[in-house]
Amino acid sequence: DIIHSMNKNAIKVSDEFLEKTKDKKYAIVIGDQLSDINMAKYLPKKDIISFGFLEANVEESKKMFYDSFDVVLTENESFDAIKKVLIERRK
Repeated sequence: DIIHSMNKNAIKVSDEFLEKTKDKKYAIVIGDQLSDINMAKYLPKKDIISFGFLEANVEESKKMFYDSFDVVLTENESFDAIKKVLIERRK
């Protein structure tokens, strides 16, 4: 299935996907809406790190994003910022 901004909360993770990833210990959640944090809530992962891209209404939404995501990116960051955090976390 194609997952996009209008249906991502309605997509059910397939049994096939769960079977293929059952031995994985980690998950990464990347989103630009507060509801995106829920995308991994049904995954049986031991460690989930979440990244929130906050580009609109930054001042109004900052507290909610910081309360929801592990890392919040506000400066139109590229995925290089995520890569850097993940590399630092592995050390």
